[in-house]
Amino acid sequence: MGPNVSTWNPADPYWVSGGQPNKWMEANLYVDTGTAWGGQTVTFSGTTLENSLVAPYTAVAFVKEFTSGYGWVGMTTAPLSSGSGFSVSRMIAPGNIAQFGFMLMGPNADPATIEGLGKVRIEVIPEPGLPALFGLGALGLWVGRRWLGRGR
Repeated sequence: MGPNVSTWNPADPYWVSGGQPNKWMEANLYVDTGTAWGGQTVTFSGTTLENSLVAPYTAVAFVKEFTSGYGWVGMTTAPLSSGSGFSVSRMIAPGNIAQFGFMLMGPNADPATIEGLGKVRIEVIPEPGLPALFGLGALGLWVGRRWLGRGR
């Protein structure tokens, strides 16, 4: 993840004023689980491989909670520090919506300066059940094909 350069337009004072960034950006990369995890504690964990962002840019991992109609309830965050693990947990009320992911905040950036502004590289610990589900699905396809092949 890195600072947003897609809005940089020196000809538009809404985005750039006097050659300087004119907007504070909040970029979110997340998974929305809907209400599937309502009534449970959601934990999001991983490792920050690198965080070389320079001030004023910051990045965090988060778990957000919303009502079933996406009304704001709250958010729990964890910092992303180079070479360190992160873990963020939040109890989601029954019937509420959970989102988990990353947020990067800071001014919009000039593409000519992007290399000096830093970046964040992360590694997420996958949910243990997901690889097992993929494996079972693949096994099911293989068994199904072998079974159908015998009936011919």
